[in-house]
Amino acid sequence: MGQKDTVTKDYIRNAEVFADAFNYLFYGGEKVIIPESLHELDSTATTIIHDDSLNAELIQRYRDSLKYMTVMEKNDAVYVILGIENQSHVHYAMSVKNMLYDAMEYANQVRKTSVRYRKEKSTGNTKSEKNNSGKTSSGEFLTGFSRSDELIPVVTLVIYFGTEAWDGPRNLYEMFGVENKKILPFVPDYRINLIAPEEMSEQEINRFHTDLREVLLYIKYSKEKEKLVDLIQTDDGFQNMKTETVVMLNTLTNSKLKFNEEKEETSMCLAIDELREEAKQEGIEFGRRELIEKMLMNHETMDKIKEYTGYTQEKIDEIAKELSAR
Repeated sequence: MGQKDTVTKDYIRNAEVFADAFNYLFYGGEKVIIPESLHELDSTATTIIHDDSLNAELIQRYRDSLKYMTVMEKNDAVYVILGIENQSHVHYAMSVKNMLYDAMEYANQVRKTSVRYRKEKSTGNTKSEKNNSGKTSSGEFLTGFSRSDELIPVVTLVIYFGTEAWDGPRNLYEMFGVENKKILPFVPDYRINLIAPEEMSEQEINRFHTDLREVLLYIKYSKEKEKLVDLIQTDDGFQNMKTETVVMLNTLTNSKLKFNEEKEETSMCLAIDELREEAKQEGIEFGRRELIEKMLMNHETMDKIKEYTGYTQEKIDEIAKELSAR
């Protein structure tokens, strides 16, 4: 597992961040889910598949974070299983990945129910649904799942911590090369629930209440250093951040934010000078690239371009290649 995946996986396991993410998804940011209502589940997804010869194959996958939540509806407790998959890079088969995770979770619920019934039967304490004759139906016997049994809903959320736009498919249909309107209605679609900061407005990001808000804002503007400097200077949320969050931002965006390892919180004011210098260098870089483009268009000699820009032949050739590809 890469360093980016490691730091984001640890981050989203935090119950407050986890609840904040799903409050945004379900309730538009309203604080309905409280961290105390979330309970950690084993994130290892395992299921067993049997072929026609009854040979068993174990399939195992590892989710980034999985919790179950209890909510009250009309004085009844309702259980929901919530999963988060963090992505530092675009996953172009995310719909298939999530569909497999969720299907394995449902299959596991059915298997556990079947195992429970077998255990009850062996102890003579069976509680399975009976048909009108008082016996277990053949369908219930074969599946190990009765008419009255219910599955717990599973919702998977993808949080994209990348600095580039998410340009991957967002549902199964987008992955098909088939557009036949006679066929597709019979193919179940599977869409992903996605949080991607690059495409979100500040108003949307402001619906988060933990430092996930600052993380998403920083990633959104990580390539606009002047905007980032202004944001850190004027936004109270950046005045003091958890040091571990600052470390994560450095890892995700290749930043060099200064922090004190001995303190739990870090003032982002320490990072202002560094970001200002980066913004200055970006401006100089942009100006030089424009100058190279103009000089190339005017067919200036390479020696003159090197003299005016201070760049090496190799760097100028690299920029010229990028410009010609536009």
